[in-house]
Amino acid sequence: VNLLEPTGFEALTHILESKFGSTLAAFQWLNSSGSGSVSRAVFDTGMALLKLDVEEIIGMKKQDLFASFLPPGATSFEKEDWTAVLAGIPASRASQEAAELRKTSLAQRAEKKLQ
Repeated sequence: VNLLEPTGFEALTHILESKFGSTLAAFQWLNSSGSGSVSRAVFDTGMALLKLDVEEIIGMKKQDLFASFLPPGATSFEKEDWTAVLAGIPASRASQEAAELRKTSLAQRAEKKLQ
């Protein structure tokens, strides 16, 4: 095992960043319809088009990787879920944080940052 090579989600993040420049750009590519969310069919198609062997890269099946991005009870994920999971935050906590962010206005968030 090469300790210098990224593994797991870190490896996936590295690959996506090298292909797209950022994980956000990778999400935008997956979400080419502009709907704001990625379904299982779209995710599977995207992974196939990218020719990513998810099982080899991160050691989990493609459907399990997709499920790791899903908030509880959801059938698709959004940018906040994608970004948080790739940053190492579990989807359930990420979805709670994203829901809280959606409740506050941009002005309120900006004000909070300035405090």
